[in-house]
Amino acid sequence: MTLKDLNLTISNSSPYPELDYNKLFKRFYRGAHSEDGNGLGLSIVKQVCDMAGYSIKYQYVNDRHDFTITLKQITKTDFH
Repeated sequence: MTLKDLNLTISNSSPYPELDYNKLFKRFYRGAHSEDGNGLGLSIVKQVCDMAGYSIKYQYVNDRHDFTITLKQITKTDFH
């Protein structure tokens, strides 16, 4: 996990191939090699990001799954 500027990146190295970006954040989606879980985690993360005004993106690079959440700059008007 790294935090640079307003980008929080969570990385996971894996022998499994790239996930389907078009389905990744949908409820109950599980990758082809998923054995555990019910496919709700990334859907919940996406909903929280949307509600908070953050963006989330996924990349698969060099056998590594990267999820980057771009946080928004907080201003004084956010506290009114």
